[in-house]
Amino acid sequence: MKNAFRAISRLFFDTVGGVAVSGLLVCAVSGIVLALPYRVNEAFDSVSLILTDNPWAAFTRNIHYWSAQVFFIFSILHIIDHLIESNEFSVKKGIWLRLTFSLPVIFFVMISGFMLKGDTDSLSAFMIMGSLLEKIPMAGDVIKGIITGTGDHLELVYVHHIATATIIIFVVLLEHARKPWPTAGGFLFATGIILTISFFLHAPFGLETGKGPWYFVGYQEILHWFRHPGWTWVFPLLFLGLFFYLPRISPVHNHRVKNLLLFALFIYIILTITGFFFRDEEWRLKLPYSSGTENGIGVAVSPFNLSVPEDHNYTGTIPLVNGKREACLVCHDNVRGMGISHDPEAMGCYSCHKGNPLTLDKNQAHKGMVLIPGN
Repeated sequence: MKNAFRAISRLFFDTVGGVAVSGLLVCAVSGIVLALPYRVNEAFDSVSLILTDNPWAAFTRNIHYWSAQVFFIFSILHIIDHLIESNEFSVKKGIWLRLTFSLPVIFFVMISGFMLKGDTDSLSAFMIMGSLLEKIPMAGDVIKGIITGTGDHLELVYVHHIATATIIIFVVLLEHARKPWPTAGGFLFATGIILTISFFLHAPFGLETGKGPWYFVGYQEILHWFRHPGWTWVFPLLFLGLFFYLPRISPVHNHRVKNLLLFALFIYIILTITGFFFRDEEWRLKLPYSSGTENGIGVAVSPFNLSVPEDHNYTGTIPLVNGKREACLVCHDNVRGMGISHDPEAMGCYSCHKGNPLTLDKNQAHKGMVLIPGN
């Protein structure tokens, strides 16, 4: 394991912790830029317009998403690296307590970003999270009110995402790390990888998969087994409790507890793979990539080439169909001769023809399109 982490360090010109910090810095900067066109009170419509009508904001959104994935994955690797090296014994008790507290904060900042898309899967995650928080013994309603609010609005989640949770993570980072910044070479290399991925792959949006983000589907798999969802709090609380007491446990038992924690992480990875690849929208078992199932990640549209064909007079407004943006009608606004029940202004194009309604790029819009739905 130690050799594996050293190999990663050589690959990224930095430690795994340094790569995580690089991802965090890129994520924070891109998040500040992305906040300018984003409207939390109209989250879905806001992201729809970003994807269809603001190519550089769409590219920034990709950067924000993929840098967050880098930060999250390499933070987990950094924790595993610390456990292997037994560094917990050299950390002061107060700092270790705050490091333990930062683990659920990191998870929250990730899943809150997923909620802020405002699409069907995001709102489902928002309701599931609120329901789980309510199930916390004795203080569930209070905790839910503090974290997600008492209504169905995303404003409080947005505040925690961009401010509260992010500030906590940076404070813990500054307190924990002797050198709270990455190496120049490591930062440039990690940023280059993030920019490259962001150029070719877009962040998920708009698909109704019935699933949360990839790091939550393992927990959804656990929820699927329990009739009372509140009982599932035992697992993360037990994990955090054991993690917190690691420095206080004798070396012999410390090693056993670490093996238990790593085994629990391994089991969760198996559950995540099962939930992500082998479950459909109704959480039934399926074969990976079977017909009708998607994971929401696709080829991104280049920010350097996003224009409407010259023979169409684009007014700068993406048409609304039943409250949702549909860029198909920018080019296909002249479709006539349909019955009332098939009027494009009433039902659009996507409901029957599929494809991608959130892009002005012709090739991307027609990808996966059903030319004649009646067949």
